[in-house]
Amino acid sequence: MDPFDLSTDQYREIASILRDRIREGLEADGRELKCLPTYLPVSGGVPDGDAYVLDLGGSNVRAALARARGGRLSIRKGPLAEPMPWKMHEAFGRESFLGIQGGLLASLDHAGPCPLGYCFSYPAASTPGGDAVLVEWTKGVEVPGMVGRKVGEALLDFLSRSRSPVRCPVVRVVNDTVASLLAGLTEGRSDVCIGLIVGTGTNMATLVEPAAVPKLGSVNPDRGPIPMNLESGNFRPPHLTPWDDAVDGRSENPGEQRFEKAVSGAYLGRLFKAACPSEEFDPEKGAEGLASYLEGPGAKGEAARIAEGIYRRSANLVAASLAGLIRVAADSGPAGSVTVVAEGGLFWGGFRGGNWYRDTVRTCLDTLLPAFGLGESRVRILRIENANLFGSAVAALAP
Repeated sequence: MDPFDLSTDQYREIASILRDRIREGLEADGRELKCLPTYLPVSGGVPDGDAYVLDLGGSNVRAALARARGGRLSIRKGPLAEPMPWKMHEAFGRESFLGIQGGLLASLDHAGPCPLGYCFSYPAASTPGGDAVLVEWTKGVEVPGMVGRKVGEALLDFLSRSRSPVRCPVVRVVNDTVASLLAGLTEGRSDVCIGLIVGTGTNMATLVEPAAVPKLGSVNPDRGPIPMNLESGNFRPPHLTPWDDAVDGRSENPGEQRFEKAVSGAYLGRLFKAACPSEEFDPEKGAEGLASYLEGPGAKGEAARIAEGIYRRSANLVAASLAGLIRVAADSGPAGSVTVVAEGGLFWGGFRGGNWYRDTVRTCLDTLLPAFGLGESRVRILRIENANLFGSAVAALAP
């Protein structure tokens, strides 16, 4: 028997518990799911205009000039990319950090002021003005003098001090999951829009009416829905295995991000090695390495079944998380049409022809939704090129 093979009832239970955890995160801070609001007015569509967009989340930073016309977005200049030459666990100079981004924006050679949409994929708390305060660096990155500061404001201050030709009267900061969500708003009207990341890590975001978020307190309920970054990777699902516990215990953050450690590409290889220690396999190759193993001549017998079970469970857990989130949306409004903008190399990877993971997610989701009385919900799963840049433009141009 495959130890990673869960029943439909177990996935239903996971979806139901996640729904409860999301509700708790909307009610109060400090819960299992952070449910971080992003203070942007996004209900009125995308106004016409041009915007600078930046995407920072790894070894490169990208910049472009985006244009909105008639609710549709295009890239007018760029994208341009520049390596961010920081080294893991070594301090990187703040002026160099800001200078690389400022120089890339200047290279777009645009005359006149433009709002700036900044996709910043590190833990940051959104502020009512649309900026975000850096909470901590992750992924081995360290830039002294940035934690506790508004990251957008810091960049604008640098542009002013360095007499850069780039002028940005407004800066709006979003994380990558919220950017995917916002990009989905340009793809036609849906009752529910979800941003989904399934790559090295995993997360979800959606729009929530202020009235459904008790912890927001005095936020004007007439302002329309607020993008909510769930930080769903920290969900602690039931029915994990002893191998999940072993991987968690040897991780950098034991007890945290349990859902992410069961789903995301960074951990699938470690799970396989924990379950099959005698196999010649490098666990740090992650999901890509596991896919190569399964498609190679050495995959056979019990080890091959376990490897595929890990892969399949990952996709089914993603389906359960989507079902749980759609149930939250259905509690307070219509959920007949759902758009999911999915990003990440694991979700769109080349395993078995390229669509296996997505198709597995959809098959499981189609099984779970009717069990919750949502069988009539129409779910479309999209991949949008340059979703981070387009979502950042939506944020920048929001009135």
